[in-house]
Amino acid sequence: MKIGIVGLGLIGGSLGLRLQNLNHTIYGIVNNEFNEKRAKEKKLANFVSCDLNLLKECELIILALPIKDLINPSKRLVESIPQESFVTDVGSVKEPIVNKWEKLHPLFIGSHPMAGTEKKGVDSGFKSLFKKRKWIITPTQNSDLDAFRTISELIRSMGCEICQ
Repeated sequence: MKIGIVGLGLIGGSLGLRLQNLNHTIYGIVNNEFNEKRAKEKKLANFVSCDLNLLKECELIILALPIKDLINPSKRLVESIPQESFVTDVGSVKEPIVNKWEKLHPLFIGSHPMAGTEKKGVDSGFKSLFKKRKWIITPTQNSDLDAFRTISELIRSMGCEICQ
């Protein structure tokens, strides 16, 4: 699957490494040229860019951004996500994120991995972060069933247990 990850810090970078290991093609979005260079050196994604147009290639997009950027996403980010792509996030605060993104994208399903460390940033990701971890997924009555199934299957493929 072609998967976009917006934000290649601890969670996004770890996802990039793990999902590449599962033979997915990863398109990573970072916020500046320094992070782009570091993400490429660490091979956090197959393709890394600051250009949101990279997301046009993706069947599924994971938003691994700070909470404030998930609740108040940039117009450019929202416009860059194809309407036919499945979308999830990894934010820890679910209600405001789900309320916002369900209005912005028809195939959004909120989620949150129960994994992390004290580290952050593009140098902190590692492949085994999600091994045998719980992952909360928060579908609503408005959620698309195919989006729910696809995101759930991806999460399980990483060795995570889904909780609702």
